[in-house]
Amino acid sequence: MNNLEKDIKYVDSILNKQCSDIFGFIYSRTNENLVKLFKEIDLTNKDVYTVMSSSDILFSALTNGAKKVDCFDINPITYRYFHLRKWILNWKYIDADGLSISELLYIVNHARFISKDEQDSQIFWQYFLNKIDNIHFYSNILFEYIEKPDVPYKIKIVELKEILNDLIIKYNNIDIGNKLIDIKETYDIIFLTNILDYNRNNTKKLTIICENLWNLLNNNGSIICSQIPQHSELLNKEKILFQNYFNYEELFIDKKESQKILYYKYTKK
Repeated sequence: MNNLEKDIKYVDSILNKQCSDIFGFIYSRTNENLVKLFKEIDLTNKDVYTVMSSSDILFSALTNGAKKVDCFDINPITYRYFHLRKWILNWKYIDADGLSISELLYIVNHARFISKDEQDSQIFWQYFLNKIDNIHFYSNILFEYIEKPDVPYKIKIVELKEILNDLIIKYNNIDIGNKLIDIKETYDIIFLTNILDYNRNNTKKLTIICENLWNLLNNNGSIICSQIPQHSELLNKEKILFQNYFNYEELFIDKKESQKILYYKYTKK
């Protein structure tokens, strides 16, 4: 469960430009090729654990056959953002792009809660939206703005709304490389995106992540990762550390104008 008071203090530190970048920004949307990625993976009746981030992987997994989807993130505000996006979906918008602050406030003020966390998120967004100027929502420094991607659930908005209507998402506010995680659940698929990119220079953290992933996966479970170009020279270091626990497989390379992103999978031995 998130701490509303701490989350509001964190946002205040950002707005007052006193933040020491404890968590960093939230991605407004995915910057990953989820359409192609979800064609490579069968989630039918699978238990999934995913980084929350922009919520796009969560939404995609829920509309592509997953039996259960739990989430984690180092940044607790991503959980608040999930609730906001859920409420926006109820008004048939994919996200907050193009909506004025007054329109967002209306959506937040008329939100339907199914948990105490959602009620706290309403207070959070009421506070935040009343603190910022009436400008483009994603222009504030809480977010990293991403151009609209093609996402697998785009043609399944009605289905997604129905799934989310009475679904309480289990969320863990954790740093997966900080310490061994005391979570009893295990999963068939874990989505890390590019989390490993930021930990390959730290053997201790990478080792902790490896152990956590091993403990979180069911037998023959898989981890789905992406690797961005500036960290390519460190990928071999990661693979050597992981090789006693997982089999490595490359899925595909997403060729973009400015960079190539490698998608790969570790399967538990």
